Amino acid sequence: MVDIVEAPAVTRRSFWRLWWSALVSGVGDGVRIGALPLLAAALTREPVAVAVVTLAGGLPWLVAGPFTGALTDRWPDRRRVLWLTDVVSAVAVGVFAVSVAAGAASIAMLAIVNFLLGTVQTLRDNAALAIVPDLVEREKLETANSRVQAAQLITMELIGPPLGAVLFSLPAGTPFFADSLSFVVSAVAVFGIAAVARKAVAPAPRANMLADIGHGLSWLWRNRLLRSLCLLAGLTNLAVMTVLSIAVLYAYEVLHVGHLAYGLLLGVVALGGLAGTLGAPALAARVGRGRSLQLSFALAPVAFVVAGTTSDALVAAIALTAVGAAVGITNVLGVSLRQLLVPEYLVGRVNAAYRFFAVGMGPLGAVLGGVLAQWLGLRAPFLAGAVVLLIGWLLAMNSMRERDIRARLAGEEVPPRRRRKLRTVAYVALGTVITLVVGAGGYGMWLVRDSFPDTSGEVRLSGLHGQARILRDGSGIPQIYASDAHDLFLAQGYAHAQDRFWEMDVRRHIAGGRLSEMFGKSQVETDKVVRTMGWYRVAQQEIGLLSPSTRDYLQAYSDGVNAYLGTHRVGSLGVEYPILGLATPDYEPQPWTPADSVSWFKAMAWSLNYGVDDETQRALLASVLPPAQVDQLYPSYDYARFPAVVPGQANPVSTTPAGGGSTPGLPPGVAKLRSTLNAVLGPSGEGIGSNAWVVAGSRTTTGLPILANDPHLPQSAPGVWYQAGLHCVQLSASCPFDVTGFTFSGVPGVLAGHNRDIAWGFTNLGADDSDLFLEQVTGGTYLNQGRQLPLETRQEVIKVGGGEPVTFTVRSTVHGPLLSDALADAASAGTRGRSPGAGPGPYQVALRWSALDPGRTMDAVFRLDAAADWTQFRAALEQFTAPALNLVYADRAGNIGYQMTGRMPVRAGGDGSYPSPGWTGTHDWTGFLGFDQLPRVLNPPQGYIVTANNAVAGPGYPHFLGRYWEPGYRAQRITDLVAQPGKLDVAAMQKIQLDTFNTNAPDLVPYLLRVDAGTARQAQDLLRGWDFSQPVGSAPAAYFNAVWRNLLRLTFTDDLAKTPAKATQSGGGRWFDIVRRMLANPDDPLWRNTTDPRHLSTRDDVLRAALQDAARELRGRLGDDPASWHWGDLHQVTFKNQTLGTGGPAPVQWLLNEGPYSTGGSSEAVDATSWDAGTGYDVTMAPSMRMVVDLADLDGSRWINQSGESGHATADTYADQTALWLRGETLAWPFSPAAVDKTTRRKLELRP
Repeated sequence: MVDIVEAPAVTRRSFWRLWWSALVSGVGDGVRIGALPLLAAALTREPVAVAVVTLAGGLPWLVAGPFTGALTDRWPDRRRVLWLTDVVSAVAVGVFAVSVAAGAASIAMLAIVNFLLGTVQTLRDNAALAIVPDLVEREKLETANSRVQAAQLITMELIGPPLGAVLFSLPAGTPFFADSLSFVVSAVAVFGIAAVARKAVAPAPRANMLADIGHGLSWLWRNRLLRSLCLLAGLTNLAVMTVLSIAVLYAYEVLHVGHLAYGLLLGVVALGGLAGTLGAPALAARVGRGRSLQLSFALAPVAFVVAGTTSDALVAAIALTAVGAAVGITNVLGVSLRQLLVPEYLVGRVNAAYRFFAVGMGPLGAVLGGVLAQWLGLRAPFLAGAVVLLIGWLLAMNSMRERDIRARLAGEEVPPRRRRKLRTVAYVALGTVITLVVGAGGYGMWLVRDSFPDTSGEVRLSGLHGQARILRDGSGIPQIYASDAHDLFLAQGYAHAQDRFWEMDVRRHIAGGRLSEMFGKSQVETDKVVRTMGWYRVAQQEIGLLSPSTRDYLQAYSDGVNAYLGTHRVGSLGVEYPILGLATPDYEPQPWTPADSVSWFKAMAWSLNYGVDDETQRALLASVLPPAQVDQLYPSYDYARFPAVVPGQANPVSTTPAGGGSTPGLPPGVAKLRSTLNAVLGPSGEGIGSNAWVVAGSRTTTGLPILANDPHLPQSAPGVWYQAGLHCVQLSASCPFDVTGFTFSGVPGVLAGHNRDIAWGFTNLGADDSDLFLEQVTGGTYLNQGRQLPLETRQEVIKVGGGEPVTFTVRSTVHGPLLSDALADAASAGTRGRSPGAGPGPYQVALRWSALDPGRTMDAVFRLDAAADWTQFRAALEQFTAPALNLVYADRAGNIGYQMTGRMPVRAGGDGSYPSPGWTGTHDWTGFLGFDQLPRVLNPPQGYIVTANNAVAGPGYPHFLGRYWEPGYRAQRITDLVAQPGKLDVAAMQKIQLDTFNTNAPDLVPYLLRVDAGTARQAQDLLRGWDFSQPVGSAPAAYFNAVWRNLLRLTFTDDLAKTPAKATQSGGGRWFDIVRRMLANPDDPLWRNTTDPRHLSTRDDVLRAALQDAARELRGRLGDDPASWHWGDLHQVTFKNQTLGTGGPAPVQWLLNEGPYSTGGSSEAVDATSWDAGTGYDVTMAPSMRMVVDLADLDGSRWINQSGESGHATADTYADQTALWLRGETLAWPFSPAAVDKTTRRKLELRP
């Protein structure tokens, strides 16, 4: 029987002193809770450091709580404990406040102070809980506890934190001086509590502190009622923290509300808690303590289910209010029962043990919430919390029977009950859940790790002529050595298959128009587009044109891939295959072929092609907008302002007018071709870019050239590139390769890098090597120069995983395949666009593209890898037909050069700006430019060459190459940095690659500062004195880019919305140039916004509105203080697996994807982390790799990939380079045998 000590009759005044103490100290605690994170954020921008400060305040109940509980029981004068702890806290916070005011605070000090205050608070809370029964009658305990907890809830959660934020804006230290004062007032209040004479004498404390703690734990465990309450309190805290950890994302993405509504949602939880706290005594008096507890604990899982399944903010608010109320009721009744049931001499220890479990479940819940949301979506934490609470309720329900609680309070023994069926079900359910979770986790781990390849030891491979070695460094980058070229490329195929076969398999299915075999009917439309163009058919044709040696290399590479496939189960090729098998169980990879390798160049050429999209958009815009406005939206290259790669030659400027008064039928489906393929290839067309430059020895510290390159492509996991070295053990005519650099998985050879003699890098040319032709089709014929010619046709059969095959007909004219047949909605052509020389349609649309003519690009790759000088370099590139590229060159003899490559059409007339009438012959292609006609330069007098997707040729060049140049902002910035006085080294070249200078800002900011920003003046001031750099933590960069986005929306959305083009303002270099030219004309018609209620009509109207809208947007997203805005909080990069990482289940996406990560840079910065202003601030394209080659010391060169070598998720080398890439760091790039041996960590011997 428990010895219950009756509370003496005391004055009401003593209790109210305790209540005032709780109220005042609660305000101080709340002020500190609100101000401390702000101070931490002011001292550091490291999220981990700020989190440590917050964590330090929550640790004491876990670390110090059991000891302070024992001390509470050893010091029976609770009143003295209360005022002494208040005095100690007042002194500690006062000293801290002085340090803050003096500017001496540090993150370490914040963490220490928060931990010490939390430790003292555990002692005070135990004493406060123990003294309440001494101050009020037994039957009024619930009411007393309700009032104390309500005071703490109001002050610590509703009043204190906002007040702390307000006080933080006052002189340094103010909130902490206020906190110290609150402790002083609290100490005075509790000091006046009347001393209480106890009726019971507590047993003498044990001599051993750990034994004391153990006694408290043991007592709690033996008391079935309090044990059950402790279990449910812990599970409730776990469930609540599970959802609070992701509450902000739940509000934004599930309920679709803003930051204000999110704050209100948190507020209703607190208000519900307050209502439950205040209503608990009345509820207990009406239905009893046991029934109140049962109802409250039953209410919580129901509320969690409602909140987890609704998308209505009001319904969610009601559910969360119910959660708060349930927590408030159970807290009051739980505290009261501990006070009534626990012997006085054990109150501190039992309470500490109780809080240890209840509080300790909170951090676990926070972690669990993040994991569940990442794996299963933002609703999952709510539903998981409901399951946990339901199981806990089933386990503990019988312990909270009303008559049992009354018996315990009366001091009667409650006999143990037999386990009921319901509890048995609960235990079985809990055990089943645990077993399933553990089993699924173990199986998942095995599946993931089963695909990890063996990268050391020995492997026997049939087909090898001799021995080959694959030496890998700590990042898993292979350096491959073999005695002949056959074995070298066979080993490369084997290494690629080890690390990236899933990526290779997907790539060949993309290029072959066979994605439906893997992913089912959802990919039929994509496959139709690719099959219509015939990428794989062209690749097969190219095989026959290649040299015998190239065909041998391709076959050897295929043999290496197939050797790996032949010795591994499908499931061990990559974790993606078992996952794919759930949807497409019959899929099995087929053997690799040379055409699989060659076809990927077609996919890359399409990604780098601007022509189809540009011509389509122009025609659709011209159907509504005046010709002058269409031309204004596609400004010509400004040669007077921006550099050309080869300055002495000019590219003729298009003179074709927009429109022309005629209306062709442009099938709407044509405009969808780009987006259809973008879904699997990533963004393409406008915005795809690169940087490459080379400086001569006259400008370097070494006296020999240095070359830099960073192609800009859509980011992915794994990255698009695979680093490797290919080394013939003995160089000879039959084995001429000693090369290292960046490769494509699935393609043999090195695409960018260096060998022992030369280095090279590339950028996208942006050449106009494709045209759309309007065709007059009648039945099975089409009109061509007065004759009806028969359409060429072929049948294509698309195999569909899990479905029936799809057969369709591809029709072609002399110009190429009819793209308008590729999509179902293109069949009914309408009058949608405008184009010169074409009357009313409807028409079909054919594609003429140089990449669809068979070429010898694979010959060029192998010849390039073996080239030893400028002459051999150019001879290799003569065979590089697609994609069209700019290549920069350097050699160890000191030469630097540039060569354009690609097959450039010669047109009978026009320039392909708009879809051309195909029946006249006046726009047909008559041939291609000869290689010697393409721009090139060797050793220019300025000592450097820069290509950044700017115009290739300057004044004097006689041939039309295209109009799709980036305006030249990046090229000019790189030129300015390279041309600065002083010598360059590898580090200086890397620094240029990381330059975040916003090339748009110098033109726009002066105009932004001239207008009166009104309510946005404080934000506008961020732009004064800004150096235009855009690091992660830049407030001016965050605001400027938000202004830019809003400016584009306000200026162009209303005009573009009228057109069928569905064009958006991406905000890249073309838009820089459009707005730059408009700034000089404040009354340009494009400034007029007819849809905005503010009646914007002039430049300054739009600039002012953009400043205000951007400030309003960022206050909502990043807080009210503009100085605290960070560009990296808006501008983030996520590396996604391009198949299952975008469309797979949430757990699979969590497994395969990396990020999001904050990053600096922006569109058209040298560090070109591009973003689309039409959709948000997230990165859409970025430097896919960075390399700097030092021709004086090849081993001193540097490189970095976007992700890692491995394509196997969770492998050590899956994303090990990402953190370095984000920080702008690089890896050593060993080349010589000695340097390779020094960095080798794993060695795989391949033997016949």
